[in-house]
Amino acid sequence: MSVHISQSVREREKEVRPYILKYSKTFGIDPNLVRALITQESRFVSEAISPTGAYGYGQFTSIGARQIQNIANMSDCPDPKNLHDFHKQEADEKDLGIKAICAYLWWLYNKKYPNVSNRKTQLEAVLTFYNAGGKAAALVIKHDGHEKAVEEINQLPSRYKSQADHYAPGVAAWYVAWHELAKEEEKETPQAKESHAAFVNFLLAYAKEHKDINIMWHTREGITEVSLLFPGELIDNVRD
Repeated sequence: MSVHISQSVREREKEVRPYILKYSKTFGIDPNLVRALITQESRFVSEAISPTGAYGYGQFTSIGARQIQNIANMSDCPDPKNLHDFHKQEADEKDLGIKAICAYLWWLYNKKYPNVSNRKTQLEAVLTFYNAGGKAAALVIKHDGHEKAVEEINQLPSRYKSQADHYAPGVAAWYVAWHELAKEEEKETPQAKESHAAFVNFLLAYAKEHKDINIMWHTREGITEVSLLFPGELIDNVRD
């Protein structure tokens, strides 16, 4: 499954990026997973409402909001502040809404499914639970993966399966897309450009001091291939 992150989604993500980075670090969650889940749930539209009444960035229901309250009461919750009385109406807040998502994912990984050894199955169970609850997630674990569990998931009553037959693969596709976008953005940061410029300047200065050495480079798809040509020999490519 291949997906495309639209420019409007990118712009809305930038508005809450500081909170994603802050709370994903606090709760030990991959920020790209948080981005992927929000993309699937709301496309970063803060006041998004589902046909069933789920609300906000993470599409919280009243039941999900109560679970956040329970998580906040756990003695080892990394940061329970302002979550003890969390309500789904607050799921549209940049700070609290993002924090609630990260807290929920922390609970699923560390309390609900910490003993699932297969990381892919664990992720699929976490996402399936987030969307459809324990019955569908239990089938993912039973079959050691979402793909093998789909047939049984589809046999569940609608109130138990939600969109669980395709939800986990959907979020996974968004995760890959955000991961690739993050790599592209990293290449474009001022620090990366400064490092690249410093590397090029070093090579130019080196060539100036050593007149008998020729330097050739070629940039393709964001990778600079550099060749140092010494008299009588060719040095292997060095990549910046």
